[in-house]
This record gives sequence, C-alpha cells and structure tokens, in this order.
Amino acid sequence: VSADGATATATATLAAPPGRSGFLMRLRETIAYLKAPEAFLQARVEEFGPVFSTWLFFRRTVVVGGPSAVKDFTRVERDIVTSSLPDIFTELHTPYGLLNLQGEDHAWQRTVTQPFYDQEFLQKKLPLINERMDELIESLAARGGEIELARELKTFFVQLFGELYSGEQFTAEEVELFFDYNAGLLSLSKRSKAFKKAIYALDTLRDSMGAKIEKAKAASPGDEQYAGPSIVLDAKYRDGTPWKEEHKRTCLLLNTWGAYVETASLLTRAVVSLTERPAAVEEMRTEAAAWAGDKVGLSGQDLPYTTGVMRESNRLNPPNGGGFRLTSAPVEINGYEIPEGAVVTADPRIGNLMPELFPKPDTFEPRRWMRGDEPQSSGCPIAGTAKALGVGEWFPGGVGAHKCPGVPTAELMCKVFLAKWVQRFSSWDHDEPSYEVLPIKIPKDDFKIRVTPRV
Repeated sequence: VSADGATATATATLAAPPGRSGFLMRLRETIAYLKAPEAFLQARVEEFGPVFSTWLFFRRTVVVGGPSAVKDFTRVERDIVTSSLPDIFTELHTPYGLLNLQGEDHAWQRTVTQPFYDQEFLQKKLPLINERMDELIESLAARGGEIELARELKTFFVQLFGELYSGEQFTAEEVELFFDYNAGLLSLSKRSKAFKKAIYALDTLRDSMGAKIEKAKAASPGDEQYAGPSIVLDAKYRDGTPWKEEHKRTCLLLNTWGAYVETASLLTRAVVSLTERPAAVEEMRTEAAAWAGDKVGLSGQDLPYTTGVMRESNRLNPPNGGGFRLTSAPVEINGYEIPEGAVVTADPRIGNLMPELFPKPDTFEPRRWMRGDEPQSSGCPIAGTAKALGVGEWFPGGVGAHKCPGVPTAELMCKVFLAKWVQRFSSWDHDEPSYEVLPIKIPKDDFKIRVTPRV
C-alpha cells in the first residue's frame, strides 16, 4: 500500500480473478454478452462471484461489482484511468470527449462544463422544459392509439437538449444525424456503413454547433436563449489559452448526445415498467395532483414516490454497464491480483440485485427510495433502505472520477415527464419490447405503445 493509502499494489501471492477458459472464448464470451448483457452478468456472477475475468469486445476484461469490490476500485482508481473503450468508439468520441480524457485534463473539463448541470442553470430552464413536455404530451394524447415511444422520446430530447445547450432546436435532418452518430459508436469495422454515417454525422453536427456558437457571440449579454453555448464561449485550457473552436463545437455536440440518449432511455424504460403496475400509477397520480410543475426541485424531495418509481425501473432494467479503463500499475481488488495493462470495468448492474443492498431485490418497490417518515412510506418494511446506500452501492451513471455528471439532469427530466404522463393518460399497453442494448439500452424504434388519454 502506498504511503498515502490511495493505491494498493498487487503481490504475487494473490490469485487472478476467476473466469472461463476454452476454445474461441474471446469470441464466445463477447457474443454472449452482446446478445443479453444482464443474463450474461447474472450467469457469471452465479458462477464466479461479483469479480471475474471474461472477454468483452474481444478483449480480456475484469468485471468488478458489489460494494466491497467497487469500493476497492474507487480506492485504486488513480491506477485505472486510461480509457479502454473500443477503438471506433474512441475515435468517434473524439479527443475532447470526457470518456477519453483522464487526469488533470479530465478534471479541468468537468469544471469548465459543470454549469450545464448546475441547479441554477436547470431551474432557469424549467419553464421551457415544462412547456415543451406539455406540448409533447398533448400531441401524443391528440393522436392517441399507437405511439412509437422510444423514437418519439429520442427525437423530443434531441430537440429539448438542443434548445438547452445550443440555444436552438435542430432540423429533422440533424436529429437523424444524432441517431446515426449514436448507432455508429460500436460499429465493428471502419468499412461499415454505420461507421461512415457516424463520421459524416460528427462532421456535419460540428458545423451546426459552430453556427449556433456564432449566434451566441452575436447575442446580447445575458440572453437566456443562448445561456448554454455561452458556457463554452470563453472556455480556457489549464494553461489559460482559449479552447479551440473545434473543441467548443464538439463539447456542445457530445453534451447533447449524452443527454438525449440517456434521458430517453431512462424515461422509456420507466413507462414500460409501469404498464402492469396500476397501483403505482395511482400513487403517482395522487402525488402529481398536489404538484406545481414549475416548482420541481433537483434534490428528489419533490415527487418522492415518482422518483422511487424511476429509480426502481432503472435498477431492475438498467441501461448499461460501466466504462472500460486500463490499469497503469498492478492493483488489488477484492483480494484478486489485476496486472498492469488489464481492462477493468466497475459494473453497477451486479449490485442492483444483491439482497444485502436491496432487500427483496426482485421486488419493484419505489418506497425503498423514500424516507421512512414520509406518509406514502407507511407500512413498508423496506422504506428508506436505498436512501442509505453509499459509494459503490448505487451508481447508475458510473463511479469515481468518470461518473456521468448528467444523471441528476436525466432524473429531473424523467420525474417531471412521468408526473405529466400519468395525469394525461388513463392506461397504456404494449407488446414485449425488444431492445437496442448498446451503447445504451433502449427499446427499438419500432416499439409501439397503445395509449388511452384520460377524459
């Protein structure tokens, strides 16, 4: 252990993480994971425990889960910093993407872009958020019948975050370019059509962001419409030199990309989780009836039951795993030796079903996320248990320095939308959805939900 106790150096006496071995394991494990990530993880955890070695994206990878191991991961994180995402993802995410940055450069960019996620910025935008959500809800109610919910929400959140972060909505063509960019991130070959479309989308959307930045420069000081792009107008590197124009454009693009796909995924899965839970829907309606939409805060104290519904759907039907990082020195995690140069990922999905963290883990119980003294929690024996979880025990957006800064934003959007949804629709049903599982899990575009508006 180093003098400051921050890292743990593995010794030759420690065992390597367990895992499967055999013919074509690199291919077999990767395909099994890509087909059904949650089932793959559950099977390997049952076989080996919450820390194991496998092959993901054709690379030997150590998967880390459970509170003890994840706390070890955060303790030695300074030796697990270099991005090890697939090469195509790394290229498309650009050198300016937070997932590719590390160390002081990563920390500095997080500081520069933090205003996008601050309460002050979002509170000022809440009237716009409410207005746009009301417009969408009424549009869906007017149409009635079948709705391609995932595609509707992806389109909606590209447009909404376009307004928030760049000052304007996008054209229909630009919306499709965001979809092309997202679809190409995990292409298997640079010769593939998906990769070529993603490169074109990246270049074209950068130009679009450049035009919006120019409008922000020409806007009057304090113009709220361009508060988003104004955040990067005068951004500087650690040495005090201004950001390159390409950096500014890419930052706005990637902020919009990460926000739209994460929020649409969270919300679509939440609506799906409520389809056969009418009692939960009624609880939400009761809560929403006393709610003033323009006063929803960011702390989760408003709409606590709805917040619990959102988090339970995220726990039981999670969007993705953790990021992939390379060790720069040998480390010890949960009693196992992990050598220098190994790929490591801390996966939140493993802990989500551990009874020591979530009593009755297979039960959908929003009250576990509420304070035990709240009226709606009365009589629930596990009320408040999830509120006490700490580092490494609940981390849907990742853990450590590279955890997603946009989780509170996505949760705010989701709970506001859900409160409006249950007030406007009396019921909805759908066939079993099939999912796009990478890079973020979301029902496919042809997933249809049948809605009945409330009279």
